Amino acid sequence: MKEFLIASLLFALLPQLSFSEEMITVRLFGRVAEPGVKEIPKGTGIVDLIYQSGGVVPGGCPACCKIKDITEKGARQIEVDAYEIVMENKEDFQLRDDQTIWMPEHVIGHLDWKDIQKFNEMLPAYLENQKSIKTE
Repeated sequence: MKEFLIASLLFALLPQLSFSEEMITVRLFGRVAEPGVKEIPKGTGIVDLIYQSGGVVPGGCPACCKIKDITEKGARQIEVDAYEIVMENKEDFQLRDDQTIWMPEHVIGHLDWKDIQKFNEMLPAYLENQKSIKTE
């Protein structure tokens, strides 16, 4: 009888327990390998999103990422330099639910394909470093 009560109590509480991370929805468009609507864990940064989306493709400009943010106060556009974040090991820009991220094409060629390749190659090491900083 005691086991039945414990099992009943656990069964009743199970729906209230959450074992998964809180997710947010963002839209990533432009010059990345896998653009589209993304379900990502809350707290994900723009560099992590770029990495999860296969990196920047030729012609993309990670130095000029545009983020459209709509709040109660209205819409605003933020420009984020993901290239600088990675190359200078800065803190990642945290994304929020319902943001739209645009990876534009180069208009002024200040980054060439070798720079983009280096950026893409450095993404895993950058993310690992950021993860170790958070756990310290």
